[in-house]
Amino acid sequence: MTKTTFVLKRKLSPVYRNLLSEKGFPPRDSDIITTWDIFSKSVENFPDNKMLGWRQIVDEKVGPYLWKTYKEVYEEVLLIGSALRAGE
Repeated sequence: MTKTTFVLKRKLSPVYRNLLSEKGFPPRDSDIITTWDIFSKSVENFPDNKMLGWRQIVDEKVGPYLWKTYKEVYEEVLLIGSALRAGE
């Protein structure tokens, strides 16, 4: 078996940014440290916005999107977390 070695030249790609962050990113909220903090803040700010969506497949055809809001997902997360803590 023969070993072949490839030497690749390091290439840099351009930096792509959202037009709203053209001059850098906004300062980070000092209260947000964990992913739970991000999620909780999103629930607080956008409780009725769509968060998780899915489509049912019936007879090999996809149906319309069904959505859960941030608030609905938050309530489910609390129930699941509570059950896990209780050992259920």
